[in-house]
Amino acid sequence: LGMSFELHPTWLGNLDPSWVLTWNADGYIPLPWANGHVFATLYRGGLRGGPESQRGRFFLGGFPEQDLVQDLLNRVGLFGSFLRGYLPGAFAGDVYHQASFEYRLPIWDIHRGPGTLPLYLEKLNGAIFSDMALIWEGSLDPEEAYKASVGAELHLSATFLYGLPTTFRLGYAHAVRQPIGGLVYFVLGGGF
Repeated sequence: LGMSFELHPTWLGNLDPSWVLTWNADGYIPLPWANGHVFATLYRGGLRGGPESQRGRFFLGGFPEQDLVQDLLNRVGLFGSFLRGYLPGAFAGDVYHQASFEYRLPIWDIHRGPGTLPLYLEKLNGAIFSDMALIWEGSLDPEEAYKASVGAELHLSATFLYGLPTTFRLGYAHAVRQPIGGLVYFVLGGGF
């Protein structure tokens, strides 16, 4: 649970005053019928104000392109909330609300590595998800602002080079609101 407020006043060098308010809530509910099964929820929102030339915009969309080898060596990955099934940064606006719902389940506790190679495979998990968002600028047109997708992912947790923990995500997401379509993705980085 969190909230953030940024103020960009003229006395700090801005041409016109502007502000940004963001909020978030994440929740995880263990499911009683199976060990390790979890229902995960994420909610994010934001609002920007001030003269249009100064306030910037929020962007929502899918995963950006990633150099897997470089990101693995630099110990970075993609974390946070994305609107899976759409192109990166596909939508922009001054106001947004985004929610993600995931059913997560363990598939295989691997806990082994191939011989003496510097690779240790830990767990393979699955997730079935739905992402939804409203993002708009000016007055709200629900038909235009509403975006949604559904899909599934495999998460492989591993340790490389004897001390570099990471998670690979292979998934398919299908956008069910305009523009409709599906995307397959393979990224480095865990979910929310």
